[in-house]
Amino acid sequence: MPKFVKFGEIMDCDIPVDFLWDPYLPVGCVTLLAAKGGTGKSGFMLWLAAKLAREQGIHTLYVDAEHTIRHMRERSISWGLEEVRDMLHIPVEYDEAGRPESCTPSQVDITAYAKDHNCRLIVFDSLTTIARSKDMEKRRDVAELLQEYRRVAVLTNASVVLLGHLNKPVAQANEILVDQISGSAGLVDLSRSVLLMYEDELFEGRKIISHVKSNFRPCGPNIRFYFSETGVSDLSFDEPSLRRTCIIQGTKAETYRQIAKDLADTNCTKKEIRTGVKAAGGSEIDATRTVQWLRDQGFNFAD
Repeated sequence: MPKFVKFGEIMDCDIPVDFLWDPYLPVGCVTLLAAKGGTGKSGFMLWLAAKLAREQGIHTLYVDAEHTIRHMRERSISWGLEEVRDMLHIPVEYDEAGRPESCTPSQVDITAYAKDHNCRLIVFDSLTTIARSKDMEKRRDVAELLQEYRRVAVLTNASVVLLGHLNKPVAQANEILVDQISGSAGLVDLSRSVLLMYEDELFEGRKIISHVKSNFRPCGPNIRFYFSETGVSDLSFDEPSLRRTCIIQGTKAETYRQIAKDLADTNCTKKEIRTGVKAAGGSEIDATRTVQWLRDQGFNFAD
């Protein structure tokens, strides 16, 4: 017979959430880090693994379906990441025809490896390659996959990070939207924390990671940094600025509202606000609804 629990008991139950890297990587949960190919998400996770090893003695299991041992060794040596010597790495190997030979271990094997070596961080690089047997455009397949990764996170008491891709077209080339993430929208919905990594359009070579979803506490500040010969440098944190970073949290309606709000704050007219919404891909109806929303929020602007 199933156990019935009163909702009041659930509300009174205080179960704290632990973080491997507060507030970006919750323990016992799945975090999604997505970026366009070549942006450096693998490099950043290598650097983070070294940082956590150096500062907290944390071990990492890196399940890699994109890089060979030689590639990983050269990168680690050039960046001086001595701490990653304790990191377990499951690499890909290629045959003479350039086809990957290695197969990704099962979730059972990964769980066993992580438990045996006390790995608190488990990275899957990349989701597209590792989950190639799944149809990532189907929510059911994505839900099954995320459930498997969540089980790994819970059983190992680790933070599981999935490296995903951004490849869907958007209205403006310089915008990075949540719905650009490759795969079903369920990938974002079912991840407890979502990070987007992209190029800073204001400073050449600088990267930004924006925390666009968190199920447990407010999203953390933007992470800004450069890649140098020794790894990540000039790391800084600042509060998210949706207008300047072009990161939009949530639906398209929220996108249009944020753009309209920024324009209203700079004393733009109603016509200019409508033009801004439509330039972001909105329709005439979207523009009308957004202007009305501004008025409902108490904004005053000339017609």
